[in-house]
Order: sequence, then C-alpha cells, then structure tokens
Amino acid sequence: MTCVKDSFHFLRSTIWKGVCWFTRPINLIMKAGLFLCLIGFGGASWASLQVGYASENGTLASVKVERSESKPFVELLMVGVGIVGLIMVIGESVYIVSRRRKILNIAIEHSALREKIANPLINYVSKESGGSDTLPIDLANCYSNFVVESPQRALDLTVVSLRDTLLSQIKQAGTKDVTVHYGGTAPVGLGFLAGFMLGNTNEVTTWDYNRDSGEWYKLGGFSDANKPLSDWSNYCPEKETCILMEISHPVNIEDVRKRIPKMPYVKVSMPEMRYDNMSSKEKVTAFQGEFREMLKKLNADGVETVHIFCAAQASFNFCMGRQITKNHPSCVVYEYQNSEEKKYPWGVLFNTKNDNSPAIV
Repeated sequence: MTCVKDSFHFLRSTIWKGVCWFTRPINLIMKAGLFLCLIGFGGASWASLQVGYASENGTLASVKVERSESKPFVELLMVGVGIVGLIMVIGESVYIVSRRRKILNIAIEHSALREKIANPLINYVSKESGGSDTLPIDLANCYSNFVVESPQRALDLTVVSLRDTLLSQIKQAGTKDVTVHYGGTAPVGLGFLAGFMLGNTNEVTTWDYNRDSGEWYKLGGFSDANKPLSDWSNYCPEKETCILMEISHPVNIEDVRKRIPKMPYVKVSMPEMRYDNMSSKEKVTAFQGEFREMLKKLNADGVETVHIFCAAQASFNFCMGRQITKNHPSCVVYEYQNSEEKKYPWGVLFNTKNDNSPAIV
C-alpha cells in the first residue's frame, strides 16, 4: 500500500514539475533570436541545394533543387534574417551576463561541525550562480567534546553575523540585487533563529550538507507519501504549550518532561523517519503552510509561549524558523545533547514582545 501511495505522489509530483517547466517564464528575445537564426541560415542553405555523386568509373551525377528563380535575392534575404537573429542572441547574452553581474549572491554557511568542511558552500553557490560573497558563521570554537560548551557565544556570533555583517554586505551591494543562500549544520535553536531573522518576505535558496558524501545540495527532488502528520490529541489551550517534531529522529516525551514536567503538546511525526526525508522542496513548502496555520491556531487559543523540540535536518529548521512572525507566540527551541542527563539542557528564546530576546534559556 505504501508503494502505491509513493508511486501516486511521485507521479503527481512529476506531472506538476512538468507543468511548471512548460509554463515557466521564457526569455522571448533569446527564443526569437534562435528561431530567426534557424529560419534564416537554414533557409539560405535550402534556397539552393545541390547534391552530387561520383561513381567508380568517374561518372558524375548531381541533383540541383532551386526554391526560387530569384536565387540571389532569396539567399540574401534569408542570410539577413539569420544575421538579425544572431544579433538578437548575442545582444541578449551580453545583457544576461551584465545583469548577472548586478546580482550579489551571498552564501551564508552556518557551520558547527568539529572539523572544517573541506568543500565550503561558497564553492557550490559560485559554480551555480557565478561570483558570490561568503558570510561564514563558524561555531566550531563553541564546541568541546562534541557538544556545545558555550551556547551564549554561539548565539552572539549568529546574531552579530546576521544582523550586522549581512546588513553591511547588502548595503555595500548598492544598486545590485541580492540573493541569499543559506546552508548550515548549526544547533537546532540557532537554525530556527537564523530563519526567523531572515524572514519569509525575501527569496532565500536553501542548501543542505550531506555528511556522507561531503557535498552541499539544494532542496529539490520529488514529493512522496512520507509527509509530516500532526497529532493534536495531547493538546489543550494553555498559556504555554509544546510542539514535538519527529522528522529525522524520534523525540522522547520522557526526555521532554525532564525539561518541562507538565505541559500540553502537539506532535508532528513522519510515517517513516530518515535523516533526509524532507529534502524535497515541495514537501517543505507544503508543510511551511501547515506550520504557519499551527502557530496561528495556538496564538488564537491564547498561547503565549511555544516550546519546540525538533529533530530534523538543518534546512528544515531554517525553513520553519522563517515562518515565525511577530503575530505568533514567542518561541523557545531546544538543543538535544545525548551525553547530558537532561537531554535538552538549553534552548534559544526569540520572538518575545519585549527586548529580552534572543536569549539562551
């Protein structure tokens, strides 16, 4: 049954991608130029076509096709059409290159691995989009024995980089358009915070890091039946509530209770948990809307603070953080540390109604 559902969702996703491809914005000048090149130069060749064949005994046979009695005029006309098309293609290519130079691509690499990544995100962004600037937020020095030893320092580095350094780079761009690329391996709470600070009003290209292959990749791919499901059976309206998000790994309610003894919660889980099961941009985009509606409902119910316990890939954390706005309750997103007796020793508080956030709690 699962195989049938996956096949159905894959087919639907494939059809949708095909529709999007056929209805995508097209560069009409470039297409028209290529068409004129084909008609012009091809027509000039066809205006006078001669095919010859020489036999072994030296006999020459030829077939000559004349499309018009006015051969020179037709050839010149077709060549002229082809030249016009070629000028259009060259001119549009020059415009595209000059336009590309006016776009500033900023690659934000929010990394927190114990070893420096050999292939930084900027390499992949530059390969795809041309010249780029980089904004590395390296949290490696905040770690000790594979756990975050100084969460406050990690928070400060993140906030300063996104609030001050990024803003400075955008201002220096002047009249250039800015495209932001985000990829990271940051702690869960800081990934949410980075998304919240960048917001959802601007286009941001999101990347993930494959630790097995050591390569970065953009969210893409096809959708399937393995999508997040929300369970409200343990929820009731209170001032504070929890959201448990089991995307890549289970979230143990007993571990949550060691941090917060009693509190209603909403549970989001996947039918099948894998570390990369939300690498599909379609699935992430669809759940972003569900997550916004979830926060909207909690706000309407009078919830003031949402405690989020999330086990997911970094791109998912960032994308969900972008959905949180000032119209939603304040949020605390917790970091899981397996070596600690209390598995969630600290969290990142943000989106408060006062100036007390972001902060480590």
